Amino acid sequence: SEREKLREYMLVALKDEDEEVQDAAISGLGYVGGEKATEEVLTLASELDPDRDRDRLAVIIDDLSNIGLNEAMVAAVNSGNFKKAAIVIEILSRLKGPEVSKVLMEAFENGDRDIKRGILEALVGTADEEAKVFFENVLANEQDGSMLKSAINFL
Repeated sequence: SEREKLREYMLVALKDEDEEVQDAAISGLGYVGGEKATEEVLTLASELDPDRDRDRLAVIIDDLSNIGLNEAMVAAVNSGNFKKAAIVIEILSRLKGPEVSKVLMEAFENGDRDIKRGILEALVGTADEEAKVFFENVLANEQDGSMLKSAINFL
């Protein structure tokens, strides 16, 4: 129950105007985890400017990587929100396992070109045998040179 109270306090701290307070809350949530924490941190991260807040985004991605795969990440990668999906793809590229590969492969069809490219790059670095047929289908069905290159690299 103390851990849950701590999580609730950190979720409130995410809404603080002071970035240092937000960053401390994000770091703490990276250790206590939870889907609500993931969802809230992803929302905050998607509102950041990737050029101006590059360092802050990198820390957020590291902290969310500590939480691991959960339903909030699955929802975000399939949300149609480019920024959220791109952040989650970067997080998932740091994780391993057939569950992660499955989430990425299932999100592939619904993504736009850049999301598809990111998914393929992540899978090249993390997927194993479970993605072989998927990459063969990419070779057969996609026309984008970058996607084809990723598929060839994997195979």
